[in-house]
Amino acid sequence: MLTGRSSYRPQDAAIVNRVMVSAVDITARLRAPILVLYAALFVVLLPAGLIPSNIHSILNRSMAALALGVWLFSEDAWRRPIWSTTTSLMLAFLLWSGFSLLWAKDIHTGMTILLTYTLRFLVFLFLVPNLIRNRKELDGLMYVLALAGWVLLLIGAGTILTGGYTFGTRFKVLDENENGPATLALIAMIGVLWHARRSPGSKATLGLIIASIFLLMTMGLVALSGSRGGAISLLIVLLAFCCWRPSRGWGKLGLAALVLAIILTPAIFKATSDRFAASTDNYSSDTALGGREPLWKAGLQLIGDHPLSGVGIGNSGFEIRASVVRVRAIDDQDDAPVGNPMGKATSIHNPIVVIGAETGLPGLLLYLGVIITAFWSFLRDYQKCRNLGAQNFIPYFALVTSVFLGYMASWIKGGGMESSHTFFLLLSLLLIPSALAVRGFEHAKGPNTETVTQELNYPRPLPVSEWR
Repeated sequence: MLTGRSSYRPQDAAIVNRVMVSAVDITARLRAPILVLYAALFVVLLPAGLIPSNIHSILNRSMAALALGVWLFSEDAWRRPIWSTTTSLMLAFLLWSGFSLLWAKDIHTGMTILLTYTLRFLVFLFLVPNLIRNRKELDGLMYVLALAGWVLLLIGAGTILTGGYTFGTRFKVLDENENGPATLALIAMIGVLWHARRSPGSKATLGLIIASIFLLMTMGLVALSGSRGGAISLLIVLLAFCCWRPSRGWGKLGLAALVLAIILTPAIFKATSDRFAASTDNYSSDTALGGREPLWKAGLQLIGDHPLSGVGIGNSGFEIRASVVRVRAIDDQDDAPVGNPMGKATSIHNPIVVIGAETGLPGLLLYLGVIITAFWSFLRDYQKCRNLGAQNFIPYFALVTSVFLGYMASWIKGGGMESSHTFFLLLSLLLIPSALAVRGFEHAKGPNTETVTQELNYPRPLPVSEWR
């Protein structure tokens, strides 16, 4: 949500401008671009509807621009920036997407989507790896994730306690889609569990209790939302937790709580179980993929018609209508922006198909390359940390890997997920270990003594032995 398609009002811009002027003054005094990055990430993670949509949209874009601007005027900008293969591929994807506007029918929508991708690139794939460079800054990022997660869960709990929910229906948090809160809560759980493990001495027990409450509330939120994708993602995350020693306790706790909840309080699973049951009922109009099959077929037809060029970034939702009509009837309600000559935009609900339809095979290969190289870099850094004896950093790999696997299980069938802030946030979490390693993790014991970087003029980082 770094950008949105909401209507623009001058008075909203004036409010945001005053906020931005104050923010620039404060950050200039503090000379801390990392604080602006934290603020930008927190704003983008707030649930839709908490802030009026017009102001939220402008604030998201403004905070992203401010974060980049403050970084450019900071001392960090004068050092050699961290630039990965993933970053290069994403930049190439942006350039190709911009080129695809030459044959796009709706240039305005295409430019809006391209701006979204550009802001995602700058904040998540460039600023995060360049500013999250030591233990303290990583802890700060995890605090932001945890705080955003608690805001979401507390708003949800408040809605239920004030009578804003009827059991058996799909639970919504403010203006969020029913599937959105489950995704955000799972990602925020990384921050909560990270700090629970790192809580010192006397605070360790309190940290474990707080994290356990968060995990159980997340499970309740997923159950009430009726999101089949969210339920599948949660189950995968819990099972993946069990495969890692640092997170095994959380996996066992979650699975045990799930079994007990099914036995003792089956009512909270009614919305989800009804949707799963409907997808297997021969007399129901619902399907296992929620009726997405015709959309995917139409999207593949669109790729077949434009295999190399695509239809232009941001235009698949309009171009697909003719293909979908041949597969199934679509209602005539217009949910496109007022005055859009292209009419209704139909979401394909498959990020891979969307990218292929909009940018052709060249864009699709670049986009898939971004995902593959980010995950490969993550695996390589995991092996490096093991070789260096960085046992205190292994929990990070356990948490991020588990959530990433669960997230991707529902990401593949989500509408608009190809440019989602949660998707790019996870990519940035995959890249963070390489940014930390560049600054020279050291270990003084054993044959694998290594200083990864000796030539870059960065401040000396914390050695691995101090990651406690």
